[in-house]
Amino acid sequence: MATHPLSPPLPKQTILSYRTAGTSQHPAMLGCGFMRKPGKVVDCRNSCHAHYSAVYLVRGKGTYYDEKGASFPLQPGAVFQRFPQSQHTLIIDPSSDWAEYFVALDTETQISLARTGVVNMQTPVFHPGLNDNLIEQFARLLGFLQNADEPALSNAFVTIAGLLLQLRTPPKPAAAIDTTSQLIEEVQRILSRAQDSRLPLPQLLKKLPIRYDTLRKTFRARTGISLESWRLRNRLDAAAALLTERRLAIKDISFRLGYSNPYAFSAQFRKFFGVSPRQFSQGRIFHPPPRNERSIPIPTGWACRS
Repeated sequence: MATHPLSPPLPKQTILSYRTAGTSQHPAMLGCGFMRKPGKVVDCRNSCHAHYSAVYLVRGKGTYYDEKGASFPLQPGAVFQRFPQSQHTLIIDPSSDWAEYFVALDTETQISLARTGVVNMQTPVFHPGLNDNLIEQFARLLGFLQNADEPALSNAFVTIAGLLLQLRTPPKPAAAIDTTSQLIEEVQRILSRAQDSRLPLPQLLKKLPIRYDTLRKTFRARTGISLESWRLRNRLDAAAALLTERRLAIKDISFRLGYSNPYAFSAQFRKFFGVSPRQFSQGRIFHPPPRNERSIPIPTGWACRS
């Protein structure tokens, strides 16, 4: 079987490193490893792993089945995720000389990274392609975890988060211009500059060279949330910053951010952050809800008025 010529040499045997970091009774866990699985057929069947891992296939082929039975063919350059919250099955072609790198995190860290978009829990398999630079990063991370002192381990969490973001990014030609990303960035700039506007979104974005219905679908497909929800999130993020500065009254902040009255602003702020604007400005502890589409109801207080 022809294989992709890899510049970085692969280890000749399995190497695993798991570390814990933190001083609490439930420290965070992180891990990295390289595994060969010659002759193996059923890696796991309808299994839930004890922790999260993202596996980068550098050699071999097989099939991943999610908990709903959907199948995903795996080739070198594919990434599949093992979620502790759901079952999956992995079948390997025993003649394909399977070899993989992986990173692992405890469930709480995985959930935190999912909330910020670093871990994509909606798509279990993606295809960044076989890349020598990614392989070298896995090898360096593995070596770091094997030798790092306890105080230095926090750096590895940042490294893993960056690596996970790279793994879910599809390869692009070096000279390619991503016009969709440019469009999304322009939309976000317009909305950020118009936080006090109560204009309807179609009117606010009418100068863009794209039909509004198409823009709505494109924005959701690229960002994972609707235009309306992004506009609301942007305003509430700005509200949090203004409340922290304590230079403006809550009433002034609400009008500055396009709300028709302070009561509508306060109600929406509490729904989003779990505390009132006054409590937030006083530094009260809050526990924000997961920032997904369902947790961001569109307010009536700044319903778009022409």
